[in-house]
Amino acid sequence: MLLTLLCVSLALFSPDNLAKSVSPRISQTPMAITLLQNSTAELHCSVTSEQPFGLYLKRLYAVKREVLYLSLPSRKETLHDTVKHRLSVTGTCCDFTLRLSQLQVEDTDGYICEWLFHHDHSTAISQPSHKQANETIIIIRDGDPQEDCSKHRTADQFFRGITFTMGVTTLIICSVAMTWRIRQWLSHHYSSSQGQHRHRRP
Repeated sequence: MLLTLLCVSLALFSPDNLAKSVSPRISQTPMAITLLQNSTAELHCSVTSEQPFGLYLKRLYAVKREVLYLSLPSRKETLHDTVKHRLSVTGTCCDFTLRLSQLQVEDTDGYICEWLFHHDHSTAISQPSHKQANETIIIIRDGDPQEDCSKHRTADQFFRGITFTMGVTTLIICSVAMTWRIRQWLSHHYSSSQGQHRHRRP
């Protein structure tokens, strides 16, 4: 009985069965990238525990398409026409850096690395399994944030200058008008006083 239990335990906890029971750890960084036009974005995609036979890079939202397929271990790359001469892959299996250069506003999207694994070699028909990590959001701006801030600051200074000038001008006009009214009143009052003084003479 003990011998039977020992044999079963060895079979269950053999290295092959342990390797099959451990799910691969998928990693993709960073979570988000914000860049200006004509910049280069870097995605880091890695996997542990299992040996994949392929890697996809896919766009998810704005345009749903396969951007890259990397066949492993041959390292043969299949690129979409929109990223030819702009996408490069460096690193060794299974830790790759994907660099997408000359980025434009239309490249803004969610990107995800998808690994392919052999599902089960024991069956007659082997279906590959697809495993993914969290996507990376790439946002491409067509302007410089510092330049935008500078423009807002310049416009704010301009409007402040206009407001100050208008305030000073209004104050001057009011002062001139008030002075003129006071002079008119004094002149009229003085003329009335002179007239009354003449009438009182014998």
